Parts: sequence; structure tokens; C-alpha cells
Amino acid sequence: EEAIVNNGWSPSFATHRIDIDEGAGEMMQLVLTDAADPASAVDNADGWCMFRVQPYVRLRVFQLRTGTERIVQLVGNPYVTFSPSLDLTPGRDYVADDLADVPRVLARVRDSWTDPLSLNRQTAEDLFHHLDKLVQFAASGNVASADRPGIDLLITGVEASLWLAEQWAGDLKLVFPQLSVTAVSANKLLPGRVYALCGSVDTKMALALGQRVALGSPFTRRVFNSCAGGRCAEPPSVVCVAIHQTLSELLAYLVVRMRLSSVCASGRPLGMILTKDDMVDLRSVRDRFVDVSSKQLTGYDTEGHPLESEHHNRLVNQGRKWALHVIETPTAWVLSLVHILATVVSGWPVVFAVVHGICMGAGAGKALDTALSKIALAVDSVIYMFLPIIYAVILRAIQRRPLWHRMGKRTIVVADVPYVHQIIETFVSKMYALSYGIASVEVHGANPADHFVHRFTHRVVRGLLIALGRPDGRLYSQTKSESWVLLGLLQAKVITSWGHQPEVVSVGHNPYHPSVVDTHLQLPTNRPRLLIEALEHTSGSVDPNQLWASRRHMVTSKFPLHDKARELLLEMEGGTGVATPSASVHKGAAGAGAGASSRGASSRGGGGADSSVRSKPLSRFTGGGGGGGGGGSGTQRIEIVAASPVGGARGLGRSTAGLVGGPCNAYSRINGEAVLNMTADEVRPLLGPETKHLVGGHLLYSIFKKAELRKMWDKIAVVRQLASVLSTKQVSESVAREAVAAVGSTLEDVLHKQTVMEQLLESRYLSLERLVSFMVMFHAMARRTADWWPLNFDIARSQSGLRVATTAAPITASELEQSLAETLAGDVVEAAAQRNEVASRDRVRHILSSYIRKRTQAGSGSYSSSPP
Repeated sequence: EEAIVNNGWSPSFATHRIDIDEGAGEMMQLVLTDAADPASAVDNADGWCMFRVQPYVRLRVFQLRTGTERIVQLVGNPYVTFSPSLDLTPGRDYVADDLADVPRVLARVRDSWTDPLSLNRQTAEDLFHHLDKLVQFAASGNVASADRPGIDLLITGVEASLWLAEQWAGDLKLVFPQLSVTAVSANKLLPGRVYALCGSVDTKMALALGQRVALGSPFTRRVFNSCAGGRCAEPPSVVCVAIHQTLSELLAYLVVRMRLSSVCASGRPLGMILTKDDMVDLRSVRDRFVDVSSKQLTGYDTEGHPLESEHHNRLVNQGRKWALHVIETPTAWVLSLVHILATVVSGWPVVFAVVHGICMGAGAGKALDTALSKIALAVDSVIYMFLPIIYAVILRAIQRRPLWHRMGKRTIVVADVPYVHQIIETFVSKMYALSYGIASVEVHGANPADHFVHRFTHRVVRGLLIALGRPDGRLYSQTKSESWVLLGLLQAKVITSWGHQPEVVSVGHNPYHPSVVDTHLQLPTNRPRLLIEALEHTSGSVDPNQLWASRRHMVTSKFPLHDKARELLLEMEGGTGVATPSASVHKGAAGAGAGASSRGASSRGGGGADSSVRSKPLSRFTGGGGGGGGGGSGTQRIEIVAASPVGGARGLGRSTAGLVGGPCNAYSRINGEAVLNMTADEVRPLLGPETKHLVGGHLLYSIFKKAELRKMWDKIAVVRQLASVLSTKQVSESVAREAVAAVGSTLEDVLHKQTVMEQLLESRYLSLERLVSFMVMFHAMARRTADWWPLNFDIARSQSGLRVATTAAPITASELEQSLAETLAGDVVEAAAQRNEVASRDRVRHILSSYIRKRTQAGSGSYSSSPP
């Protein structure tokens, strides 16, 4: 029995349809006619079917195959979806509708991947089984993964789909290092093991893979659904976001399934090092992006209602500000036209009127007045020549824009990771496809960490507009990346002409605003804190260069991770008390995260005698490293308390047992199946914005499980040996580091384990937020340009009328009539030939029967006349 689903269709709109098989030669002709036309009143004339609406609709179908199985039910069909909110009114801003629909589509994508019975989950399960066969092959030991012939996974696409596929292929290779993945342009496919990612199951691509959409048709488990559906706008926006998010969901699904049921689930299948706990962290980031960030960036909620957002308003205002650069030239021309009409029609050019008035007021003679007036008219003529430039400068002064930027068409360079700048380049160029040359832009894209410097620094001019996407340098793996991006921007920014440089607008999550950036649009940071941020308490504006130096100092100084991990665990588990730090480190203004001592655990172990050693003030001991610049003048004091190893170990065991099984431990309460199946409402109490979930928090638990850290109390003897040194004289920084290192540290190991996870966060979600932000900003820019009267244009289409997966009709109505005439003529000729053939056979049969009958009669006559 088929389950009735709410797919957006209703009986009031449509209930059934018949799909034309154009591959088999089926055609349909639709004509709108006038009700007053006498020919329109005749039904079924020449095969026409009449629909008496206003205007009349005449429909004719050619070579239609019969069969009730071709009728597709629309209501309650899980393969066919439709958005009732889709407004197809001509002249609407379809791009704005698509951007407003981003939160709803993202929520639908998430819901489809948390439903175990959804079509996406079924298809992903089938893909997992194919990949698991590769794991079995690799585990058999027959051949090394590097020597495995061919390509394991081939991803194809065109335009934006290909760029998103390339990004996903890189992330898949990051997660599964032993998997051979290649992304190429869609020019050929391998039959039999092909999967398609479409806006809905009801597409021609799905039909090519054998997926039928009639109610009750079996699901082939070869089609992924991005839930974006069909879109009217050519600039890709919500479609790209939906594809990227669907691929993120598929990647997370494959990781969890590998850990749950792969033949190498407990090992490293295809080189994968991610665990179920990493997917819990990734889910927390995903849910906050879908529930909070997407709404703040687009300014709409999942129901399509406007939502007041400061971040959305800043993006829109910046786009409208850049639109002033584009409409500057036509505005200056209009002002020049008004100036010329006013002065020429009135007969009083500006300079001439001023000079003539001065001469009349001063009582000058006619000859002098005439001579000065001639000179004034010559000056007015020169002013007329440069009048657009003059008014452009006046406009810039009024609008508070740089005065001496180049005049004319502006050039925009989008600098971000490859898939972002490629999609935005296409997005902007398609919105300006129908613009007038006087109010248009040129748009280019480049990777700021790769070829931006080599391709565009030699083309930097006054008035160049650079839209820069910055990775979040607060992530340990992205700190140097943001530094490289800013360094490449600096090489373009130092090029100065007439005292002006390129205008740079950066978009990113790090609130740090460097001097090379004119405007920084800070994106909301709704993701959970990462482990490195919690360890050093990094907040506010952070220079990535100084942050990298302080972090390396923190790593090499043997940061006391054990005690800091204990404090964070107590905070995550919602404990009533916070561990009392035995090492009190008084930080200066630049300190960002700080030391603790060993007494937090040992003092609660009981049974041991405490030996306390307190040092004199130490200068510039920065165990935790500073997050910002400037060296604080405050002194720091380290206090080391040692306890017996046996009692400390027992205390450690009791304390960590309570932490690992704490009531708010999301890692222990969310298993592998729950990561995939729990709905957003169910998981929100554990991972929502109001919780203190920490990305990488499961690594804090592993610290307590490590054998060397369980034996850390044996190393306290080293501290005891240093106790006399620490208590009797001023110690150097190196001696203090050795004392801290005695309790053991695995900070660098922990941060390296987080590298893959941080790179996934950047490539799957943080970069996606920058993509949505650029779309909102540039849409506001194009919208203001297109609304400038009288140079209005449609930003949702181009002259080519080309969108991905759609093309214009390949034949015209006259060609259709000619094809029909040829078909009818062929039918007539074929029928005549068949009649002639039948008649010929009939004649031959008649002749043969007559001949046989005569022979029979002749034989019987000769027999009767013979003698006895």
C-alpha cells in the first residue's frame, strides 16, 4: 500500500499528467487563439483539442503512444514535488525568491537525511555498499591501495555542478585518503554504476537512469534529491547551496556507515581517521547553520517570512553601495543633460552668466563685456565637454566615495576558494547579462591563496572592486591560510595611483579588521567553539599572524593540557563546581589562555601528603600564549602542588568516570544511528546553541584514557626534584616549562587530530556561509542597478535563455507543421503502397487459382474420353 505524502501538489492545482517521450519522436503543439476566431470554435479539427478558456487553448499531440501506465499521479506521489509558494508572475525578481527560499530548502535537505526511509538515505546506502566493496578489496591484502587500477569514484558535472563536485571530491579524498576520486566535466559516464544528483527525482536525468515516477514505481536507488526543485532564475543560488549541502550530508552518512557496518569499521577504512564523535560535532555545526546562520544571512525564515537581521542588512547595504559605482555613469549623463538643457534653452551658460553679471554690475564697457563673454562661452564649451566627469566627481563627493577612481565600467574580482569564486562569478555575470553597457560590470574570480597575485596584481587600477572571502583564522588549521590571503591582498593593495588603491570588501567570520581592507563584513559565528578556542579563550579581534605565533609558542611550551581539559569537561558536563586551579596564572592584557597545575586532580584524590611550592614572580612566562598583540606588563606566578602518585591516580579514575558518563554528555547519548536519524528537535537539547558543546570535546575524554596520562603521577617526582630550585631562586622560562612538561602534554597531537575536522568545517559550512553572503550582497547590487530608470533590465535571465538541465525548444512551430505534413504524407504513401501490395497479391492469387482450376478441368476431361 502506497504511503500518501505531502509533496506540495493539491487537487485544486493538478492531479495527473502525461510525460512526452521526445526520444521516441513524440511532439506537442500548443496554440493560444482568439475566441472570436471561427476556426477556434471547431473542436478536433485536424487533430486539435480545444480548451475553452480565455484565451482559447488548442492542443495537438503527434505520435502519442497509448497506455494507462503513462499517466503520472501528482497528488501523494513521493517522486514528484512542487512548491506551492513558487510565484511564476512575469517580472518578479526570481533571484530574490531563490535566496529567500534558502532556509526552507536547507531544512528540507536536513529532514530528508534524518529520515531513514527517505529516498536520499536509500540511495546513499546503495553507494555505501559499493564503497564498502572497495574496503573489502583493500582489506584482503591482494594489492596496495596506491596500486589499485583505475578510478574508484568518478564525479561529473557542468558549470556550477562541476565546481561543487570538485570541492566535494577534495573533501572526500581528505576523509578517505586511500580512495581514488576524480572530478571531470560531464562528457561520458560509466554504465551500470551511475548515481545522479538532481533537484528532484522527477527529472530527465533520473529517467535516463531508469527511474519512473508513476505512483507505485520501484525506486532504483540511483538518484539523490537536493530538494531545490525547478527554478526560473538563471543565476545559480539556492540550487548550488542545496547541492553543496546534500553532498555534505552524503559525506557524513558515508563516514558514519563506515564506522557502523564496514568490514574495517574498527580500523581505518580507506584511510579514514574520522570517528562517530567527529560526526556528532559536524552535525552540531550543520544544525546551527541551518537553524540560525542561514536565516541571519538571507533575512528569511524557513516559512519564507522576512526576518530582521543585522548581518543581512549589512550585506544588502554594502551591495547597494557598490551599485552606486555602476550607476554613476548614467546618473552623471542625466545630470549633464539637465545642465545642458537648462543652460542652452535659457541662453545663459553658467560661466557666461556669471561673467556677464559681474560686468554689468561693475559698469564695464560693451567691448570689454563682449570680449569677456566670448572667453566665458569658450570656458562653458570646455565644461560641456567634461560635464559627465564633473558631475561624476560631484556625485562621489556627495555619496562619500573615492573621488579619483577610474571612470567607466567597473571590474569586480571575487577572491575566495575555487568553488565559491567560480559560482559567484557566474552568478554576477548572469544577473548583469541583460544590462546596458553604460551600467554594467566585468567580473572575474581567483583563489587568493593561489593565483590571485599572479593573475590580477598587474591589472590593478584605481576603482577595482575586490570581494575577498577570508577563512576563519581562529581555527588552528586555517590560521596560516587567512594570513596568506591577507598577504596576497596586501600585494594588490600597495599598488597606488593618484593616491587611490583598489576598494576591498572582505567577508569572513574572524572579526579582525586589517588595514588593507576597506570594509569588513563580519559573519555570525553560530558554530560551537572549537577545542583550540576553548583552550586559549580566544575571543574578539585576532590578528592571524600574531595568533599563529602565540599558538606555536603554546604548543612548544608544553601547555598543561590535562588540567585545562578537566576544566573544560566540567564545563561541558554542566558540573556545579569548577575545578580549582592550583596554578594561578595572572595574565596581562595580551594573555589568552593559561596554565593550570596538577593539584586540581590530586587534591581530590585523598590519602596523600601535599607538598606545596610557590615561586617568586616570573616575567613573561606565557604558557598559554597570547591571542592578541601587545605584551602586558602584569606578572605571572606559577604554583605547583605535588601529591602521591597512588592517591592521585585513584582520584583521577573517580573523577573521569563521572565526567564520561555525565548527564549532558552528547557523545555518549548520541550513537551512530542517532547521528543519522535524530531529528533537529530531538538533538537540539544536546547540541543546540544554548548548550556548551565543544567541537573536539571527545578528544578531552581521550586524554584521560591514555596510558601515559594515567601514569602522569609517576612523573611528579620530577616536579619534586625541581621544587627546591623553584622555591629558592628566580627561575628562567625554560626551567618553568620543564616543570609544566613534567605532568605530560599532548596538545600538538590533539590539534593535529582536529586538522581534518577543521578543514571539513571550512570547506563544507564556513565557505558555504561566505557563498550565501556574497549572493545576498551582489543580488542587492544588481537589484539596485536594474531598478535605475530608464535602464531597467531583468536580472533573472539572459539572452541565451540557458539554465542547467534546460534548453530552448529545438524546433519552431513551422518546423512542427512541416514535420506533421511529412509524417502524414509518409502515412499516405505507406498506406497506398500497402494497398498496392495487397492488390498485387490478390491478383496473383486469383491468377494462380484460375490456372489451377483450368488444369484440373482439363485433366478430368481427357480421362473420360480415353478407350476402355
